[in-house]
Amino acid sequence: MRKIGVFSNLSRDPDLEFTDGIVRWLYKNGHEPLISEDVGSALGLNEFVKGAEEIYERAELLVVLGGDGTILSAARNCAESGTPLLGVNIGALGYLTDVDASDAIVALERALSGDYVMERRMMLEARAIRDNESHLALNDVCVFRGGFSTMLTINLDINGEYIGHYRADGLIVATPTGSTAYNLSAGGPILKPDSEMIAITPICAHMLCAKAFVVSADDVITINVERTRNFNATAAFDGQNYVELQPEDIITVRRSSYHTKIIKTVKKSFYSILSHKMNYR
Repeated sequence: MRKIGVFSNLSRDPDLEFTDGIVRWLYKNGHEPLISEDVGSALGLNEFVKGAEEIYERAELLVVLGGDGTILSAARNCAESGTPLLGVNIGALGYLTDVDASDAIVALERALSGDYVMERRMMLEARAIRDNESHLALNDVCVFRGGFSTMLTINLDINGEYIGHYRADGLIVATPTGSTAYNLSAGGPILKPDSEMIAITPICAHMLCAKAFVVSADDVITINVERTRNFNATAAFDGQNYVELQPEDIITVRRSSYHTKIIKTVKKSFYSILSHKMNYR
């Protein structure tokens, strides 16, 4: 690999000291760093500056410096190009990242020498019928009430068949990757990240029989939010992109044709990482 993109969360590295070290290490070791204009101008490295689309298209590897939110953003940006991601945690939890900042150079050396495992994570594609705009998500698609609105009544269909309704604060449709995020907090099931399934979990349902359940990745999920008093509902994609909903809006969620490629240089099992990150031990 020669062309290496660097995607940095500036709020996590405000003085860009860590980012600067990574970029200069790449250049010193014979690679061509590809960085955004704001990073390049701040570091005085304008010779490496490329446009965002060019970085995602040309990079053979994207080094992501941040936390889980930074990985999610990079994943959607790289979905079409299929650029693999190497995550370095300079954020909080860092569940999706490969290593912490102290091990960044070791991880880079392994990745660039081919000593790694490539994980393919399924993504979701959601469309709101009203605007028909497509939204990608690596973690989840959520519909939830906002402000001082009343509880939502959410109708659920799978493959065109009416399943039932939820009286709840919202509904989460999660990938296996996203099963350990908001889905977990709402009491949903944990799914192994390389599996091909979708979890559907209500948020604070006012129904004794409302339980989370798991469906096939090939199923098509349709969500319809009924008109209620003081209606205020939002659809969120990875908790980063939002669409304000109108009464009777229909949202369709299905498996995306794109996958996120995540590089792992640390040979730890999913269960070991889960135990460590979730403080089970």
